[in-house]
Amino acid sequence: MRHSRVTFKTKDDYIVGTNKDDSGSVDFSETTPVLGTIFKLTDSINLFANAGESFETPTFVEMAYKSTGAGLNLDLKPAKSRQYEVGMKAMLGASTLLNASLYKIDTDDEIVVFQQSGGRTIYQNVPIANVKGFELSLDSKLATA
Repeated sequence: MRHSRVTFKTKDDYIVGTNKDDSGSVDFSETTPVLGTIFKLTDSINLFANAGESFETPTFVEMAYKSTGAGLNLDLKPAKSRQYEVGMKAMLGASTLLNASLYKIDTDDEIVVFQQSGGRTIYQNVPIANVKGFELSLDSKLATA
């Protein structure tokens, strides 16, 4: 279990003529659980499963510009994800490890690029993003001559 609290605050002291006060702040707070388990199938094969949630706030770079007006893009929301993974770790002989896993990530309010122009990038949230995948790795110690 993890609890995060992040505050962004800006104070605009350059208020001259038509340049309005662009000060502002936003708070993000979330508790995210994670659960994992391992089952020892044999002395050399372990099966595992993980499930969890994550919380990713926008960065200052992502909040730097908004599509209209000046000041920080305080309308960006944090991305909230649910991740699921199942897999296997197996020792093949004395010095080779095989890892294989299937995963799925469902994200609400993913932060993506909205527009780029003149060196400025504006970000926005998209309601839903889904990722599914498979990972496979083979780690082995090679014999020395």
